[in-house]
Amino acid sequence: MGSCQEQSDARSVALYAILFLWQFPHFYAIGWLYREDYARAGMLMLPAIDEDDGRMTFRQILITAQLLIFATLHAVIIAPTGKLYFGLAIILGLGFYRFAYQASITRSKLAAKHLLHASIIYLPLLYLAMLLDRMTLLRAMK
Repeated sequence: MGSCQEQSDARSVALYAILFLWQFPHFYAIGWLYREDYARAGMLMLPAIDEDDGRMTFRQILITAQLLIFATLHAVIIAPTGKLYFGLAIILGLGFYRFAYQASITRSKLAAKHLLHASIIYLPLLYLAMLLDRMTLLRAMK
C-alpha cells in the first residue's frame, strides 16, 4: 500500500470521478423535464436540441450511468474499501441504472422525474456507504 498522501489522492480521484459522472444523468433528467422551456429561452441544452426524439439524450444518460457504476466499483481498487461498500455500491448502482434504463425506454416526463429523484437519493446513499464502510474498516484496525 502506498503512502497516506497517495491513498488520499486516490480517494479524491474516486470521489471526483463519481461526482463527475453522476451529474450527467441528473442534469439530463432535469433537461428532459424542462426541454421546452430551455428551447423557448434559446438555451442550447442537449435535451432541448436533441432532434431525434431524445435518443441522444437518453443514450448519454445510459452511457454515463454505466460509467458511474464502473467508477464506483473502481473505487474499491484505487481506495481501500471493504465488502460493505462493494455490496452497497452494486445494489445502488444497479438500482440507479434501472431508473436510467426505464427513462430511456419510455422517454416520458414521469420517468425522467423518477430518474431525477433516484439521482438525488443515490449520491448521498453511496457516500453514506463509503462513510460506514470506512468506519467499519477503522474499527477493525483497532
